[in-house]
Amino acid sequence: MDRQGWTRRAILMGWAAGGIVSALSGRARAAPSPTPEAMAGLRFRAVVVDTSRLAALGNPTTAELIGQELGGQARQIFADRLAPGDPRAPTLVIRIHTISLSSYAGD
Repeated sequence: MDRQGWTRRAILMGWAAGGIVSALSGRARAAPSPTPEAMAGLRFRAVVVDTSRLAALGNPTTAELIGQELGGQARQIFADRLAPGDPRAPTLVIRIHTISLSSYAGD
């Protein structure tokens, strides 16, 4: 940790969260929201993080790190919904297209 208390993991997760938030804020294609009843039995065969767009924008190393970290976190979050042996279950794909960092004017 540096003197402000930020770790590399916290920064990467912040970047990834910013990408998810911007996607959820309406910049992504809007799809109809499923009902809670439909979501109750939903299972995924796997969780995949696609950072190919970030890599294409010029920083493949950072894109790979974000993909690895976000992928691990997503698999933990969705652990109760993973059914790797079910060939009918869809794969959950998380696509990160951009990262937006707000400016910081601190100490």
